[in-house]
Amino acid sequence: MTSQNPLACYLCLEEYNPQSHITYLLHECGHSYCSECLKSLLSIYENRVICPQCRKPSYGSKLSDFSINLEILHSLDRLKDQAQPTIITSNSDCALVKQVPFLVEHYYHLEPHWSNQDVYKGEWKNGNLNGFGEYHFAMGGVYKGNWKDGLMHGKGECCYKDNSTYKGEWNLGKKEGYGEFYSFNGECYVGNWKNGHPDGKGGYFYSDGSRYVGEWREGKKHGYGTYFFSNGKIFSGEWRDGLPVQSETQNLKLL
Repeated sequence: MTSQNPLACYLCLEEYNPQSHITYLLHECGHSYCSECLKSLLSIYENRVICPQCRKPSYGSKLSDFSINLEILHSLDRLKDQAQPTIITSNSDCALVKQVPFLVEHYYHLEPHWSNQDVYKGEWKNGNLNGFGEYHFAMGGVYKGNWKDGLMHGKGECCYKDNSTYKGEWNLGKKEGYGEFYSFNGECYVGNWKNGHPDGKGGYFYSDGSRYVGEWREGKKHGYGTYFFSNGKIFSGEWRDGLPVQSETQNLKLL
């Protein structure tokens, strides 16, 4: 199990504080997220939040529908007084960083083929798909959501033939904005997209328990980010084209 700083949000890794970074509790599963990350999750699902850690739904449409995690806030001062982590520098650890697998890139584009086997049920305007509708692809897969001029546009959910799913925002046929991708093997990406690629801030969670949370550019780790190894070590620093620029690896103690 990967070590996690209990004073920080699981998704953005920013430390909680009672003034500007409040932690909220998902009442169905007990996992906590900061206000900004919870807002992003609320923007995807209607009247519910799907926990990125356990996939259990908690119902609500706004922050006030969820409880502030007072236990974490009351424990901040006590936890900060405990021993600090030991810093270890090791280039060999960075060689263990996993790249985003091909399975995500494989699903960047999925457009209607208008074959006789494809089936669409929904709204039309000006002789094209416009509004809300459900499209069944003959090759496998279903898209359910909004359309603009025959392209996926706005909010929508796509379930692919291998049961991988994407739910989030689209822009003229490409994933763009906030979205969540869950692969058939249990791995997932949660965060911002641009032009069909992870771009901006987001987190990728691997099946072996490791994860990367930070900045992305064109589908690769790029900018500042933190990689949690499955052995408990952490790399935090600058990334370029999917690789760490400098080695600053540390062991975090469970507080």
